[in-house]
Amino acid sequence: MNRNRAISICLMIFVLGFSSILLGQDKEVADVEAALNAALQAYNAGEVEKFAAHFHSDVRGYFLDGSPIREGMSVDNVQGLFDQGYKPNLTAETTQVSIHGDIALVTATMTGSITWPGGKTDKGKWRHTEVRQKTDDGWKVIHYHLSAQAMAEQH
Repeated sequence: MNRNRAISICLMIFVLGFSSILLGQDKEVADVEAALNAALQAYNAGEVEKFAAHFHSDVRGYFLDGSPIREGMSVDNVQGLFDQGYKPNLTAETTQVSIHGDIALVTATMTGSITWPGGKTDKGKWRHTEVRQKTDDGWKVIHYHLSAQAMAEQH
């Protein structure tokens, strides 16, 4: 009887400990998703300072225009783009987050439209990937990649 009781107690401690790890990870995932959505909300609203606050100072990434990797976040350049008529209207769909210590890998499909300076509007879906690092100020983007999704994949 004592042996069974000891095994039961050990099993209960293991399950409770494992559950708390999973619950902690669920909170981390929710925090990353909230950070993604807050950044996207600021981006859609043209609130460049708020948007830029979601990025690490050493961020690097690829944007839709096919340019070489971008290094850093220039608030002035992004604001200039908005001042020239740039207007995103995007929502994140099929968001997936995986946590690896203080690093989060995020994938999502962005759906909506982007109006470019000059008035051309692109509508559709874009693949979005980002790597975030947990800091004292929240989950900051340290790398991103945004690319068009092929038309055949959009249906």
